Amino acid sequence: MSTDQRKLVLKASVGLLAATAVLVPLVLILNRYGPGDMGRGAAVGGSAVLVGFALAAWRAMRRPESTSTLDRVFTRTGDERDDAVATAALAIVGVVSLPASAIATAAVAVGAPALPTLTILLYALLAVAIVAYVVQGRRH
Repeated sequence: MSTDQRKLVLKASVGLLAATAVLVPLVLILNRYGPGDMGRGAAVGGSAVLVGFALAAWRAMRRPESTSTLDRVFTRTGDERDDAVATAALAIVGVVSLPASAIATAAVAVGAPALPTLTILLYALLAVAIVAYVVQGRRH
């Protein structure tokens, strides 16, 4: 195992432990004091993120040459191109999120139900992120 792989294993392990240390108390607090199923949602969402991070780190350690740009960006092992793709895609999401959030806020203010409006906003921004990442990946 090379020094770079050892550093990656150490960083991934520390990241997983830190995220778990944040997730567990958050879920416990939300289960106790949060409305409805918020605690369960945080548990499922947080666990999905942890599993995704673990898979990306595992792929980056096992076969670094076959990892995708997203794996390398997620585990912070990418080069300048990977960083440029991620930065450009996130910039697009940021630019789109401001007017989209303003439109959603105005819709709720004039009487639209909040839950469907925020759900549409969330999925629209996720779609923008995916499309922006794919387009920027092809462009760079």
